[in-house]
Amino acid sequence: LKNRFQEMNVPQKRITVKKSKEIIRLYIQSDLSRRQIASALQISRPIVTKTIDKWKESGKSWIELTDMKDSDFHVLLYPKIKPLGKADRLKEFFPQFAKELKKTGVTLQLLWEEYRIDNPDGLKYTQFCYHFQQWK
Repeated sequence: LKNRFQEMNVPQKRITVKKSKEIIRLYIQSDLSRRQIASALQISRPIVTKTIDKWKESGKSWIELTDMKDSDFHVLLYPKIKPLGKADRLKEFFPQFAKELKKTGVTLQLLWEEYRIDNPDGLKYTQFCYHFQQWK
């Protein structure tokens, strides 16, 4: 049972740029359904659908894709989205913090304490002050 469970959780391999281009080519130039394309290329139908949808979102024509370097094609269809770090998320609040600091009795310490209530895993006070000063 343990081996079967481990096999079910094996991560899927990424498809190659060549295969991605082939998916789009077949979609454009043939009358094959997405299911038939998946079968012909021995990949899953959701991968075919995802690839076609990403291509449509890009707004690029087939001609533009064929002229593209493989690395550019890969970035176009599968851009890496860097998750925002704690400091990046905090920077969104800095304009409001600057306004608040102009009020009587408001300090960075107080703003940080309020920030930590909503973000218990957020930045410590020193880093909070550092990033605010860098922003300012």
